Amino acid sequence: MSQVSPSNFPKGIIGKGHKEKDFKFLVLSDSALGLIQSQLDSLPPSQRRSANRALFYFECFLWLTNHPPIASALDLRTNAFLIVQRLFYGALHSKCFLAADIKHSGRRRLVLYFFKLLAGVSKSTHINIFVPSDLTDSQVKECIAQFESIRVDSVRVAKLTGWHVANRNAGSKTSSAGTI
Repeated sequence: MSQVSPSNFPKGIIGKGHKEKDFKFLVLSDSALGLIQSQLDSLPPSQRRSANRALFYFECFLWLTNHPPIASALDLRTNAFLIVQRLFYGALHSKCFLAADIKHSGRRRLVLYFFKLLAGVSKSTHINIFVPSDLTDSQVKECIAQFESIRVDSVRVAKLTGWHVANRNAGSKTSSAGTI
């Protein structure tokens, strides 16, 4: 199994407009996934799409980094879940994870809506939440560097590469190498 750094993908592993159609959650599952997905209904439709996309990217991140399964509410209470959230926020801001053409405001929106999902869960269930609004610009850069320094399985990257993407302005297309 070959391990590579996310920084080997300067155009991003996931391309803009990536579609979640026919996607199956493999790492985030069971009651943990149910708890988080249950929060989608409490959001206005305009926010629901971004929150759903953030949840999809979180699963991609977990799978890409070969994270152990997160299946129960107990898994959401661990320090490991707190650490993985910080790395995920770094990934969302990294141009190695999401395509470089995704604007900074779009990345921040994904961070915000993922946090909203977790904050909603925390109202009924004790979980560990990393609060991204507490991050300074230098800490965000640190999170990006931490994400870009981890090793990911190149086979997993290859499986994500070439997924169908859609550009809202130009119709749909198959992405080029290096993006999804």
